[in-house]
Amino acid sequence: MPSGKREPPQLVVLKPNPTSDSPDEICRDSLPVRGYQIYHCCDYMFATDVDSERLYAVAPMDMILIQRRTIAEKVQWQLDHKNYETAYEMCDNFQKELKDTPYRTELIGQEYVTQLLNVGDFSEAARVCVSTYNRPSIKEEDRKILWQNVVIGFLDKGAAAEIWTFIPTSKPTLDPTVYERVLFTLLDTSPEVLCSLVRLWPADIFNIEAILICVENRLKENANHEILLRVKAELYAQEKKFDKAIEAYFRLNHPEVFSMIKRHKLYSPMLEHLGRLLNMSEEETVDTLLVMRDEIEPTKVVDMLDKLEIHKERREYYVHCYLDALFKLDEKLAPQYHSRQVELYARFAPDKLKSFLQTCNNVPIKEALAVCDRFGLIDCKVYLLRRMGNYKEAIKLTLEKGRHTLRQNIAER
Repeated sequence: MPSGKREPPQLVVLKPNPTSDSPDEICRDSLPVRGYQIYHCCDYMFATDVDSERLYAVAPMDMILIQRRTIAEKVQWQLDHKNYETAYEMCDNFQKELKDTPYRTELIGQEYVTQLLNVGDFSEAARVCVSTYNRPSIKEEDRKILWQNVVIGFLDKGAAAEIWTFIPTSKPTLDPTVYERVLFTLLDTSPEVLCSLVRLWPADIFNIEAILICVENRLKENANHEILLRVKAELYAQEKKFDKAIEAYFRLNHPEVFSMIKRHKLYSPMLEHLGRLLNMSEEETVDTLLVMRDEIEPTKVVDMLDKLEIHKERREYYVHCYLDALFKLDEKLAPQYHSRQVELYARFAPDKLKSFLQTCNNVPIKEALAVCDRFGLIDCKVYLLRRMGNYKEAIKLTLEKGRHTLRQNIAER
C-alpha cells in the first residue's frame, strides 16, 4: 500500500468469467483490522485450520475468521448494492431459510418493481407484480394496498397498457378511483383497450356515469369516433340501458351488437329489431336466433319474418335462411314448416332440395312433385317418382334429360 493515509484492507471474492478477461466480483468486504494504518500489504496473510477447514485473515495484531455468508446476509448484500433482481430471486428460492428474517419476497418485490419502472422495463415489472402480489400467503387487505400502489406507479410512468390485463377486479377489489383513473388514462392513450376493459370489468367496481360523461365530451369533439361510440355502447350495456346500447351499435353498423344480444340474452330486442339486424348481417342474425331457439320459438321467428315490411321475395329469402339453418341443426325442430321449405329450397337453393327430400319424410309427395314440376327440377322429380313407385315415368324423365343434355353438348361444339 503506498505511503500516506491507508484504508482498511478489503477481502474481495472473484469468480472467473469465461467470456471476459476480467473476473466477476462476487462480494467485497472491509476487514476491521486493528492497527491497519501502519501495515503494508506484506503484513497480511491467509491461514487455515486443517481440522475445521476454517480460513483466517491474519495480521500482526489480529486474526479474523472468514466464513460463508448466511442467506440473509447475502440478500442484504444484494440490497445494499441495489441488485434487487438477485435479492428478489434469492428470497423466492430460499423462503424456508428466510422464514424468521425480515426479508420477504413481496417487500423486496416492491423495490424490484420500482427499479424496473424507473428503467422503463414495464413488461418485466408487470410479470413481477403478478408473481409477487398474488401469493396466497399475503393477506387480501395487504394485496389491495400493494396493487393500488403499483397501478398508480404504472400510470405515473405512462405505462397503463402494460399493466391493465393484470389488474385484479376481485380478491382484492381495488378502490373505484383506481379503476377510474386507469380508464381515464386509456381514454387519452388507448381507446381500443378502454373498449375492451369496460366490457371485461364488472360494472360495480367503477363509476360508469363518470366515464360516460368523459366519453360524451370527447364525442362532442369528434361525433363519428368509431371506437368511442363502441365504448359508449358498452357502457350503456353495463348500465343495463340496452336500448341505447343497441342504437349506438346500429349507428356504427357494428356486428358487436350480436355479441351483446347473446351475452345479455336480449330476447325481446332481438325480435323488435329483427329487420335491422338482418340488414346488418343475415348470417349473424340467423346464428343468434339459433342460439336463442329455446327462448324464441321457431313459430314466433317465422311469424315475425312474415310480417317484415320489405319486398316479399326478400322476406321469403330470410324465412328460407332461418329454416334451412334450423333444419341443419336438428331436422325435428320445426316439422310444421317442412312443406313450405320445399318451395323455399326450389326458389333459393334448388341444389339442396333433393338432399332435403331424402332426409325429410313428412312432406306430402304429390305437393312436392308439383313444386318440382313448376320449377323444372328434373332430378328431384325423378327421386319423388321413384318413391311413389312410378319407375316408368322416372325412367322416361331420366332419358329425356339425357337426350336434352346430349343435344346441348353437340350444339356447343
